[in-house]
Amino acid sequence: MTVTRVVDGDTIYISPPIDGLTDVRLIGVDTPETHKPGTPVQPYGPQAADFTTSHLLGKKVALETDVEKVDPYGRLLAYVWTSPNTMFNEVLVRQGYAQVATFPPNVKYVDRFLAAQRQARAEGRGLWGLPPSQLCQETDRGNGIGGGCSTALTSSPPPVPQSPASSQPAGSAASGVPPATKYDCPPGYPVKANQSGIYHVPGGAYYDETTPVRCYATPQDAEAAGYRAAKR
Repeated sequence: MTVTRVVDGDTIYISPPIDGLTDVRLIGVDTPETHKPGTPVQPYGPQAADFTTSHLLGKKVALETDVEKVDPYGRLLAYVWTSPNTMFNEVLVRQGYAQVATFPPNVKYVDRFLAAQRQARAEGRGLWGLPPSQLCQETDRGNGIGGGCSTALTSSPPPVPQSPASSQPAGSAASGVPPATKYDCPPGYPVKANQSGIYHVPGGAYYDETTPVRCYATPQDAEAAGYRAAKR
């Protein structure tokens, strides 16, 4: 089938129709918005739309569906393959044009997407190279960015509160401790707080790929330092 139109980075039209449907939403990924009613154009949205247009418009592709084939808006949900070994959904994430947005039961390639996002984030590709003041304008998909800008989101990291009587020593519960490695917190301080002012707890979505700037013993300690909980 042929891609006849690109709406934005993650939504396209195809011909001929499949079960009467011509509009396709790429599974598992979310590019910054450019045409969503009531939502301003988000940082890196135009670049994502241009990237998809240059790679898909007028091209032959193969579509693969998952458990759910249609979304609530009546769009076909699909993985878009540009060759037997190249899935465009994954390319968007790996090049930093999209963040992972996988919703059960459509989770067939979630591990591939998360690995691609981890690489893009580590290398500062695409939207991951944006400053916090722009990252906070993205949609919150539980990846430690987005959800609207606030003081906590536009300063990196939020200031650590100090006792009026004296400064607390580094490593105390309220001040937290530095990360042990790029992705890991030291023993006893498992809560990861990232540069966007959000903290993630073990077992939470995207905890493993979160890059912490500070680590805390409990969620309460992270909140006392000015961070807020991830939505999922």
